[in-house]
Amino acid sequence: MMDFFYWSVKDSAKDSVTCRGKLIYENGKLNVEKDPCCIIGASKSTICTHPDSWEGKFRDTLRASDGEFFIGEMK
Repeated sequence: MMDFFYWSVKDSAKDSVTCRGKLIYENGKLNVEKDPCCIIGASKSTICTHPDSWEGKFRDTLRASDGEFFIGEMK
């Protein structure tokens, strides 16, 4: 089983996206190895932030280009 860590980058009020990485514990330190192929955004969304999981589905807070906020889920 692979454990992943998700985080938002850039200014979450303007133009953020969500990245993913593997948690790696080596020599008494916890590090994150960034997955360069997994950057999560949404079409016509200016932000993709606050990643979490609900009932096995990955989700983010999205803001549409008109300013409204939504929760987007990936199955």
